[in-house]
Amino acid sequence: MTDVFVNRLFKVVEHTTVQDPHPGLIIATHHFNKPYPSISEIEVLSLAALDLLNQYGYPSISDYVKLIISLTMKHTYGEEITFTTGRSIPLTSQDGSLLPKNEIYARVNQLFLKNAEIYNGCLIVKLFIQELSEIEPLPASEIRKIKHNPKQNYPGYIKALKRKSNDMKPFMVSDLETILIDNKHTPYVAGLMLVHPCQDIKESIIYTYFSEDYSFIEDFKERSKKVLFDLVFKIKALMKKEKKAKTVYFHNFSRFDGVIMLRYLVCHTDYNVKPLMRNGRLYELEVYSDSNLLFCFRDSLNLLPGKLDKLAKNLCPSLGSKGSIDYENPLNSKGLHVMKSLYVQ
Repeated sequence: MTDVFVNRLFKVVEHTTVQDPHPGLIIATHHFNKPYPSISEIEVLSLAALDLLNQYGYPSISDYVKLIISLTMKHTYGEEITFTTGRSIPLTSQDGSLLPKNEIYARVNQLFLKNAEIYNGCLIVKLFIQELSEIEPLPASEIRKIKHNPKQNYPGYIKALKRKSNDMKPFMVSDLETILIDNKHTPYVAGLMLVHPCQDIKESIIYTYFSEDYSFIEDFKERSKKVLFDLVFKIKALMKKEKKAKTVYFHNFSRFDGVIMLRYLVCHTDYNVKPLMRNGRLYELEVYSDSNLLFCFRDSLNLLPGKLDKLAKNLCPSLGSKGSIDYENPLNSKGLHVMKSLYVQ
């Protein structure tokens, strides 16, 4: 079976480039042929990364070295984006001894597996590795000393910052509810609300998009896409009226809603996206039309830790608490119509 993947790799690689822009950094890239490999070809991509590592990475290893893997991905509409697949992978232990290659391969394989779940169906144009090594510190004799001027006066206090404006910007809040279809979380309802700080929140300004409202569409997955399409469309419409309301908050966006929104925007729209990730978590997702920032998604859990039900009771008690829905068997005989009535209460 390995021979099959190796043959596929040889066919798909058009050419390879390598750069060493400064000591301690090597960048090696596989440029792929058409038809481009899919991100779901995990074994082929893992072998491609290890091939670059064997050719250009291992021969130059010294001291403690880390590996970073990045991809250039082609959207279904033709746009290309480049992103890092995840956290860096150590190639050596702290004393500089090489870690086993099978261990490295397993971690590389796991990285591609996670990205395949997020970007399902997208094509890969380029794969490149960056090998970073720790540089020896400069000798003390070569370090320029900072001169201190004893005559210079320094204030004995910290000056207060002046507020540029007393106006607080409006923002939006949103939420998704999903069910499992083919072992994948698929949205069946989305909610959106525009918030003006210091103004009362009214139930009439909450917009909801429910899959059962599109019963004329037979396929449930297509209805789910329609839910997300209308959600994004409404965000754009509200943002045009309230140009300062560029931020949309989801609770637990980093680990749940963010993955769903990123996958939808990348695979089903012509927007450019710029994700901000740290330690495998998605903290922010900026959405662009060409080079113009339209809006950005952020995680309210980073600002307001706690369950959404308790936050709703404390922040907007007039609207009531978050509804309780039985998620064990959402597609039962009562159907999603009952789920809708519970959600909009």
